[in-house]
Amino acid sequence: MRYTNALALLKPGGKLGVVDFYVSEAQPAAGLVAPRAALTRWWWPRWFGHDGVHLHAQLNTLRQLLPITN
Repeated sequence: MRYTNALALLKPGGKLGVVDFYVSEAQPAAGLVAPRAALTRWWWPRWFGHDGVHLHAQLNTLRQLLPITN
């Protein structure tokens, strides 16, 4: 997992800010984003992939590991 080092360095009560591009799932978790069309989920990974940027749904992994606050 990519985030294990960041989580290990996080102090108790600390905050981890994440800004990332990702591809939502066909049925994303409530409150995350509106569901996206299949064409949209297909298009963006290919568009960013031309620059070596690989989009995926790991944001959901962070949501499971950490409480989300605004």
